[in-house]
Amino acid sequence: MQRWDRLNERQVALLRQIADGDNLSTPEGAPHRTSARALQTRRLIDITRKGGLWRATVTEAGRYYLEHGSHPEDPAHLARPTPSRPKAESVPPKRSAAASTDGTGSATLALAQQLVDQLKRGDGVLRVEEPDEQTRARYRRAIHAAKQQNLLPDGYELRHTGRDRGDIVVRLYNKANGASRGWDPFRIASRHQTTIDEEIIALQKNPSALTVSTELLPRALELVRLLAAAARSRGHRLVVNTKGARPTLSLRLEKAKRAVRMTEEYDKVPHVLTDDERWRQRRQPWISLPEFDRVPSGRLVLEVNRADYGKSDTWTDDKRTMLETRVHKIIRGVETGYLADQRLRSAARCRYSRRRGVEVQVRVLRSGGNGENS
Repeated sequence: MQRWDRLNERQVALLRQIADGDNLSTPEGAPHRTSARALQTRRLIDITRKGGLWRATVTEAGRYYLEHGSHPEDPAHLARPTPSRPKAESVPPKRSAAASTDGTGSATLALAQQLVDQLKRGDGVLRVEEPDEQTRARYRRAIHAAKQQNLLPDGYELRHTGRDRGDIVVRLYNKANGASRGWDPFRIASRHQTTIDEEIIALQKNPSALTVSTELLPRALELVRLLAAAARSRGHRLVVNTKGARPTLSLRLEKAKRAVRMTEEYDKVPHVLTDDERWRQRRQPWISLPEFDRVPSGRLVLEVNRADYGKSDTWTDDKRTMLETRVHKIIRGVETGYLADQRLRSAARCRYSRRRGVEVQVRVLRSGGNGENS
């Protein structure tokens, strides 16, 4: 998903609702907050939590989208020819010295400036998911131009990954605080986060991330594909990390990551004695033989971890429906769990703050009000 991809009707309606003054701070607005975060990742709205109150406000880019029906950062805008002047007023275009010396075109410089401005406005990170080759090449040129044309703020440096494969991730670092020391681990991890087609191929080669029988593996792979599409439609992403001997599945929601586990239920059936077991039973009647066996049931089980250790949400095939028909409901369920985790974390912080405040007051009272220990 690119930041400038067209919104669906539901997202446009929510963007217009926020632009009309609804900041989603009321309980009625709470169900729309996950969708609002998808708009935030596209820089169409800003979200703040000042004073513990959740507020959404539309950005200039959001107003632009509502007015023109497209994102202001859509690279298609850069490819559109500018209206030509009448012949009587036409003058030869002037090329900047920088453009003439290194061959940097105006479209590339414009994208480079947009890139730097976007990094400065946001949190210093830009991610372009699953870019095509044309987009990847365009960003390579823009990143190079931003460095060569001194478009970066003083004291900052630009790092990026995804030059040849995977997501493009660009980060703006402040040299003074040494934050770029964490770049190499991040870059290595990003290289192992693949596109959905690569994910399916990786799981076919090494299906150990899917704890299912051989007969159920095709269904499990199809469920991975459908979940990835459903997550993408809600502004999230299903990631297969191929680093290490065993791939792992996870769902990325905003900055949170939830581990995903796909298994198969087993049925318990009466154990049927083999010829060897019958012989052993006659010779050694005191031995204990199993009463039941566990056999694969053909029912898929999907488990998504929650923030608390050992806590998870689980969905299972039932007699009426299979998981493949409920992927959108599953993603919404994960969102509900994520929001519940956020509320619990916020409540825990509030309790901790109140407890610390009480402890300070007790210490002051015990010291006679002068702040010194008695």
